[in-house]
Amino acid sequence: MISGIASYSLIVNWVFPFSFSGGAVFVLYLSLQPVLFSALFPHDGKHAAVNGIYAAALWAASEYTRGILIGGFSWGISHALSFEPYFIQAASTTGAYGISFFIILANYFLFVFFEKRTDIRYLLYFIAVPLGLYCSGFLYINKNSPLNETGIKIAVIQGNIDPVKKWDDDFAEEIFNTYEKLTGDARSDKPDIVIWPETSLPRDYINDSGARSRIESLSRGLGSYLLVGAPLMDKDGNFNSALLFFRGIAVKRYDKMLLVPFSENIFEKGRMPGMFEIENEHMNGGEPFRFGVTICSEDLYQFLPVYLVDSGADFMINITNDAVLGRSRAAYVHLGASVMRAVETGRSTVKCANSGISCFIDEYGRITGNVSRNGEEVFVAGFFTDNVSLGRGKTFFLKSRGFFLTVCFIISAYFIALKRKEFFK
Repeated sequence: MISGIASYSLIVNWVFPFSFSGGAVFVLYLSLQPVLFSALFPHDGKHAAVNGIYAAALWAASEYTRGILIGGFSWGISHALSFEPYFIQAASTTGAYGISFFIILANYFLFVFFEKRTDIRYLLYFIAVPLGLYCSGFLYINKNSPLNETGIKIAVIQGNIDPVKKWDDDFAEEIFNTYEKLTGDARSDKPDIVIWPETSLPRDYINDSGARSRIESLSRGLGSYLLVGAPLMDKDGNFNSALLFFRGIAVKRYDKMLLVPFSENIFEKGRMPGMFEIENEHMNGGEPFRFGVTICSEDLYQFLPVYLVDSGADFMINITNDAVLGRSRAAYVHLGASVMRAVETGRSTVKCANSGISCFIDEYGRITGNVSRNGEEVFVAGFFTDNVSLGRGKTFFLKSRGFFLTVCFIISAYFIALKRKEFFK
């Protein structure tokens, strides 16, 4: 428990400035999983190869269980490899929990090697696991990666609005001007969609006629679809929403479904997932495109992007505002989750963040471009335009409906029962 608290306090230290009590509860909860793992996996030094499979399966199963108990939050040790695309292609077959499985398996073999010292086999096993992941990922990407695919053109706008100013009505005009200027600059790239980050609209679109008139006027003159993060208030309450505009009309709305505990209590939960559809007569044979939208932490929950892609999304968009967490690793942790969702679903993902990291992720988890200035990608304002490829078919992970995790649970249950039987002999 102590080691769990120490390690997770360092891993998620970016939570504490935002909510110390919430961070403390979060760390304590995360620490329960390694405690459960240790209790159910009494290392006995026997049958090391078999025990390695048990350890890896038990870790993956307990990691999944930990996430489900807080609504599906799926962040785990697999995210340590998020920015190493050759190592994570197995997630298209097993999901992110499969990467966790292989990490634990490799480290268990290394532990056994140091414990036994005279048995070189376990050092070879330790080398074989990451080498196998890397080689299979290399072959998978180079075999399937499309050449010269254009897709749909999207521009992301990163306003870098100070979170202190964001909710102050005195700065609404300044915020509007910032986004209007950046959108105007991006217009020269002739994007099909322009994206603003989470809650980027500084006033309520529904109840503020001035804000409504201004954003609709911008949309009419843009000639592109405009996806805007907006706080909305209607008869049902306050919502953290995304609005899609075209030619001055709000054609689609999505209200965030999975709210952040402790910090989004002012919002009501949305009821329907964010599936959007746009038309482009010059592409895709005139057929409409479909894309899924998640807001902020929603792409940390594996099941929502999976549901959207399974329902026909050609690509994914995540709008977020990580600025409230300051200059920490939070933006990179969040980006790592988006990378994993892209590989699992086989869909390109566009990420638009207030302060960064706004970027384009292909279906193999590779970051193909991002907003930056003077080498900095966080806490800078700017825009970036790129082409997004459309999804082709479904990954095995989508088709198998959690087959790998089911196997992990079966293996774990079998060995738990076996160990219990041996204990009571």
